[in-house]
Amino acid sequence: MVTVLRNNLLLLLIFFLIHHGVVALEARVADAPGLEITVIEPKAKTFNRGEHIKFLVQVKDAEKNDVRKASVSVAVLQKKGVDLEETGQGIYSASLLVSPGAQLGAQPYTIVATKDIGGVAFSGHIEGQLVIEKAGIGIQVISPTEKIFRSGDTMAIVFTASYKSGEKLLNPVIDVNIAGKKIPLTEKEKGVFEGGFKIPFEFSGMAVLDFSVTDAFGNTASKQVFLEIEKENIIAYVLKTDLLLPIAAIIIASGAVFSLVLKTKKKFRTEELKNRRKLLLNSIAEIQKLYYKDNKLEKQEYQKLLEGYSAELEKIDSVLEKNKNK
Repeated sequence: MVTVLRNNLLLLLIFFLIHHGVVALEARVADAPGLEITVIEPKAKTFNRGEHIKFLVQVKDAEKNDVRKASVSVAVLQKKGVDLEETGQGIYSASLLVSPGAQLGAQPYTIVATKDIGGVAFSGHIEGQLVIEKAGIGIQVISPTEKIFRSGDTMAIVFTASYKSGEKLLNPVIDVNIAGKKIPLTEKEKGVFEGGFKIPFEFSGMAVLDFSVTDAFGNTASKQVFLEIEKENIIAYVLKTDLLLPIAAIIIASGAVFSLVLKTKKKFRTEELKNRRKLLLNSIAEIQKLYYKDNKLEKQEYQKLLEGYSAELEKIDSVLEKNKNK
């Protein structure tokens, strides 16, 4: 009987201690010293759409000791709970891409760190703010590299357009024109655009080649290339164009004179091919610089551009060699 009573009293005591112990534990958790978070990066407060934001934080306890193996996450740009990876010494990091369609203006962020120590959950958080601006779009003109042309010349146009982070543009609208004349373009590779423009005879003096790019989210970029167009002599211009043969056939009756005109035309064609060859070599040098030095071209894009330029260069060399032997 005494033993049973003693056991009942002991159970009541244990229940009482557990009940109050939980209350006391909750108080200890609520009153427990929190974790301190220091934001090392980002140092900048303003970012463009399409840019990467690097978060780098340090987590310490109340005694200034580095906290290892904590759970650290950041909520920013409507992304919740993006985990930061531990890199050692209480340092945690993550890199986030700002979507090209991210909301513009001031955007808050919250970084939360938690760590269970001896059954007690320690935590801390810190808040900050970033400003998101329209995407930075980079336009890199590969061709033309020459700045002086003659009326009647064909100008090759090659350029790349991408976000400054290196990401490709989403559904871009491309406009390239000279003196109000729009130049048709094709996207040879994603982000690599090509076109050609035969300079009319009436063009002369300074001319501006305008590049304009707009993505699906309204981010824009523009670039201008200033050119000088030299006025070609009308006879030389005709010789450089396909107008020569019908004009010569009608006007020139003498076979000897006609042959002379054909030779003259051949001379101008040869010069035109040599000029095109020079442009191709310059374009190859430019894409090699973009790929090897600037890292602005992907390997697949570089290889396809190089193959295309090399194939055209080989054809031109073949024609020039045949003309030389005639």
